[in-house]
Amino acid sequence: MSLPLNHLRIGVIGTGAIGAAACNAIAQRYGQVSFYDHDLNAVSNALRLTSSAIYQPDLEALVAAADLIIGCTGRDCLNGLDFKKISGQKIFASLSSGDVEFATLLAPCSNSSSNSIEPIIIKGASSDLTVLYGGFPINFLRATR
Repeated sequence: MSLPLNHLRIGVIGTGAIGAAACNAIAQRYGQVSFYDHDLNAVSNALRLTSSAIYQPDLEALVAAADLIIGCTGRDCLNGLDFKKISGQKIFASLSSGDVEFATLLAPCSNSSSNSIEPIIIKGASSDLTVLYGGFPINFLRATR
């Protein structure tokens, strides 16, 4: 799946080593990226790396404003988010080290193949949410059976 990133509003959740590097790379290539992190030290680090990254202190606002949401926390980054409030088309991609980034979002889809690398599409009343690579990190190769 090829995405025209220059037409998408991109939000990054988590600005540790991988998230900060992702913010920097996206900002350099596409000019603008928003990010959220609950850790203010990580926020400061991300802002030092790139002056064009925009800090969004509210996770729900970041998800509402972004078309592509990239999770880089290494944990369930959407836990506690009210998915009924999400509207429009959203694409979720994990840069984490496992398939935990969007566990809460994917919980109702537990009947999906755990070995699938296909996108998982979740249709809500006012939203179409696509989780790339079956929730697994897009930066890891994963063999299918």
